Amino acid sequence: MQRPLMLYVFVVSVCCLVGVGVIINYSVLPFTGGGRSPFVVQMIALALGFILCYAVVKLDLSYFKNGYLVFGIFVATVLLNFCVYLPYIGAPQFNAHRWIAVPGIGVQFQPSELMKVALILYLALRLSRQPERNREFLHGFVATLVIIGFAAGVIYMQRDLGTPALLGATGIFMMFVAGVRPLYLIITILMGVAAVIAAFLEAPYRVMRFFAFLDPWSYRDTEGYQLIQALMAIHRGGLFGVGVGAGEQKLGYLVAARNDFVFSAIGEELGVVGMVYVVLLFALLAWSALRLAPYASEPIGRLIITGCTMSLCFQAFGMMLVNVGSFITKGMPLPFISNGGSAVISAFLLVGLILSVARRSRSTEPSTRRTPLTPIRPQRHFAGLYPTSDASSPHGF
Repeated sequence: MQRPLMLYVFVVSVCCLVGVGVIINYSVLPFTGGGRSPFVVQMIALALGFILCYAVVKLDLSYFKNGYLVFGIFVATVLLNFCVYLPYIGAPQFNAHRWIAVPGIGVQFQPSELMKVALILYLALRLSRQPERNREFLHGFVATLVIIGFAAGVIYMQRDLGTPALLGATGIFMMFVAGVRPLYLIITILMGVAAVIAAFLEAPYRVMRFFAFLDPWSYRDTEGYQLIQALMAIHRGGLFGVGVGAGEQKLGYLVAARNDFVFSAIGEELGVVGMVYVVLLFALLAWSALRLAPYASEPIGRLIITGCTMSLCFQAFGMMLVNVGSFITKGMPLPFISNGGSAVISAFLLVGLILSVARRSRSTEPSTRRTPLTPIRPQRHFAGLYPTSDASSPHGF
């Protein structure tokens, strides 16, 4: 299909998801937030997200190929994530250090959301710099794995397991698209599974969440409470829902109705039809974005599009599985819909990166007959596009 059609489908999908988010936030926030102020803050975050998205779209691809700039963004993001531990700056909640208090306006910011953007940019630059070496053990596997592990470790220190898992899944997908050997990818996946198991065993409350996932009714007053309330909300909504604003689970029963379990709130007020609508919108977003990837004029653009798309969709579908009881309970926002300014801004930055690359594609047809998920084979498609050594590159790192 033509690139303009894919761009149109992608933009419409994002706008429809934002519309659903505005409706459900207006319905839920007055009850869980103690007034309309959380809704106003969410609308301000949406406006800021639109502005940042527009600014990123205007950036030329050369900015993303500047090693000093991209590496600086990555380092700054890491330092920002360490600021959550500083007194008078960090704002710990629920025994976790994940937020930074913005002075003067009473708003908190979650810097781990920016790590999703920074890691994608850094991996895309590195994996596209010398694509012919991505199949090597040290360059394509070990070095890339160290970068992903470091970024995930920084976030894991904040008592957050969901975001590191998302970073790891996105990084593995980008390694696949960059042409890393399948054997190395299998090893990476096995190491990731082992790391997640170790993280579960390290924290007793995560073990309890696992057992509550298997049998929530046995833990109805503790770890299984939210899941039970979420399932009750979906059951009460039925096929067409009880109507916008008429949901009862948000009245203190489903405590996380505005963020972690907003998909269940959609199920109660808009029914199964509303839930399917949201699923289809994310599926259209993924399909249209991945169809745009082959049009990218350079490998770095293709990696940016695939990385941003998978980051959004892994998070969205993982969160929706949690809400319907098909995955272990983990607090993660639903992109464009859940309440939370940091998540909204991060999602719009990812959309801006996709559009920035897509709108600067050189042709209306892909240069080769590749599917969006076909790994980059530099020796076949991109030989000669890149220097054979970093010394001949105009940018460092």
